Amino acid sequence: MDVKFPGLNGGSEYILSGKQSAVLIGANGAGKTRMSTWIEKINQGKNQFVHRISAQKDLGFPVSVNTGNIDILRNKLFFGAEQLENPYDSERAKYFKDSYRWYNHPFSSVLNDKEALLGLLFSEDYEFITDSWRRLEKNEDQGKNLSVKDLGQSNLRKTISIASQLLKGREFSINANYIACKRYLDSKDEEYNISDGSDGEREVIYLIVAIIVTGKQMG
Repeated sequence: MDVKFPGLNGGSEYILSGKQSAVLIGANGAGKTRMSTWIEKINQGKNQFVHRISAQKDLGFPVSVNTGNIDILRNKLFFGAEQLENPYDSERAKYFKDSYRWYNHPFSSVLNDKEALLGLLFSEDYEFITDSWRRLEKNEDQGKNLSVKDLGQSNLRKTISIASQLLKGREFSINANYIACKRYLDSKDEEYNISDGSDGEREVIYLIVAIIVTGKQMG
């Protein structure tokens, strides 16, 4: 992975090569958000897709998730609008993100993309299940043995597995249209919708889903 960084005082750009991750460290007001915004803009290109998650986020989670057309939900998540023509063109991507995802305030706009993010996650899960059943039926008709384990995991099930490992003392599960959580601090604890979870629980779920979904997009 190559990441361009803006040059200091109008100098030439600095390129960080061969790294999987980079960390920006600075005090409050040092310019981390502005630096991240510049990184997003100068790295968004023809052969490179960039997805920035702002520190300013709406912490609320939808009580129930609405599934829909996957292409439309991707547009809504990555660019902020549903009906877009050729959004992955580098110049169009920059314009769409500035206009619809960041509302022309990329440094300070409050990000609210959880409905699109979770909608995409559940829609892809539905597509995965449908495709899996087709594969099972096709192999059965052909006299081949194909187990459920051979089909792999959907992004939704990966999310549940990772969250359960990261947040000890909790077990996450999938309900019809939401992610559920149960704490094991007390045997009487009841399962609850993640929308009613703590800020930490919701933020962990959000970041896991964002990384998995955008990682798939970036290939």
